[in-house]
Amino acid sequence: MRGQFAIDDPIAVSKQLLLDLTALGITLDNLEGLALAPPLADGRTPLIIVSDNNFGAFQFTQFLAFALNL
Repeated sequence: MRGQFAIDDPIAVSKQLLLDLTALGITLDNLEGLALAPPLADGRTPLIIVSDNNFGAFQFTQFLAFALNL
């Protein structure tokens, strides 16, 4: 199977907390999108987090942008 992974061939990964979003001190709601963007001119990597309001009167759309030193 070229270009595919077999289900019985798991790959172990690790994780690292980058940011505790509650430390921002802002109201967060329905965060559901996450993307890394091409590097900035200074070499940092942009991280974009987005939420939508689900067409609800009491929810809101947010875009949060961060620059990571990876």
